[in-house]
Parts: sequence; structure tokens; C-alpha cells
Amino acid sequence: VVDFGDIGPVRCPRCKAYINPFMKFIDQGRRFICNFCGQWWFYTWAISLAGFTDETPRDYHCNLGPDGRRRDADERPELCRGTVNLLPPRSIWLVRDPMLAVYFFLIDVSMNAIQTGATAAACSAISQVISDLPEGPQTMVGIATFDCTIHFYNLKRALQQ
Repeated sequence: VVDFGDIGPVRCPRCKAYINPFMKFIDQGRRFICNFCGQWWFYTWAISLAGFTDETPRDYHCNLGPDGRRRDADERPELCRGTVNLLPPRSIWLVRDPMLAVYFFLIDVSMNAIQTGATAAACSAISQVISDLPEGPQTMVGIATFDCTIHFYNLKRALQQ
């Protein structure tokens, strides 16, 4: 879990993508290029006119090493991990209530996955995860399987099987 405090997570002002390991920092770490909307340097002038900036927030600035990476990249989970939980700033909670957590599992049920044991391993892992989820009306779980098509399942307790 990464908490940026009152400033909230660093986001691209143009496309609103969250900071991630694939954003490239330039200008000694003062600016970044978004890996989603691309060529940020090209949009600097237009975005500045619109009131946006591509500059890295002052509290988040870090110099770059000789390899062009931020010197703190390995110390920041949002810059070195594939998945992180980002806490929103407190101001977001004043605008709306938190959204319900949704847990959705997609399982490969192709012949190859079944033969290699990947499907059984996924089902076992999902079973363990589901047993650790909080119970109640706010816990939402979905499961889909796929091979050459996608299969959806209705998991409502009221259904008779």
C-alpha cells in the first residue's frame, strides 16, 4: 500500500494514468513521459496553455542516475512493482463514498492449461483467496473461464444448482 498523503498519487495530467514503472523521467527527474498517452514532451506547450503541467510534483522529485533511472526507483513500490495499492487523497473521500471492492478471477481452462495443471493451481489459489475475503453484502466476487471463448458464471447464493 502506497500513501502519497494529501497530494494523492502522481498521475498524468493528460490521460490520468497513475505513476508506474514504465513512465520515463526526463530533465533530471523534473518531468516525466507517460507510457499510456506517449510523447509527453510533444504536448508540453499545449498542456501548459490548458493549465496542466508535465512537471513532477516537488515532493516527488528525485534526481536521475547515469542510466536515466530515478535514484529511488528500487525503493518506491510504484516504480519497481507490477501491482501496488494506491491510497487516494483524503479530499476524494469528501466528494464520494468509497467504491465496493470487486474481486474478479479469470481462469484459463484450455486443454493445455488443464494438462499442465495450471487450471488446478489457479482454482486452488482462488479458493484460498476467497476464503480470506471479508464476508458480507459489500464483498463482490466474479469468475470467468476461457479457452477459445469466454464463459461467465452467475454466483448468486439464491440460485439453486
